[in-house]
Amino acid sequence: MKLLFDQNLSHRLVKALCHDYPGSEHVRNIGLGEAADEAVWRYAAENGFILISKDADFHQRSFLFGHPPEIAQPRLSSGASHFAVPMSPNLPPILKGPFS
Repeated sequence: MKLLFDQNLSHRLVKALCHDYPGSEHVRNIGLGEAADEAVWRYAAENGFILISKDADFHQRSFLFGHPPEIAQPRLSSGASHFAVPMSPNLPPILKGPFS
């Protein structure tokens, strides 16, 4: 399972998660750092990524267009980071486990 991190998240997440999620990328590393949301969405869908973004526009886009790609949106709750994943109960543990 590959994760695609949007520009509003640290590029260091790719290295931190490379053992658990090989093939994951950050948009800046693949030339999409300044790309429009539509281009990032399309790249994620066409290349089998789960899109990780703080951008609420992707969450809204998922309601309009469905998936792929699946979307996970990091949020803060009670001082701890977690991922809110409204689209799929079948996401990998990093997106559910200690973050929920």
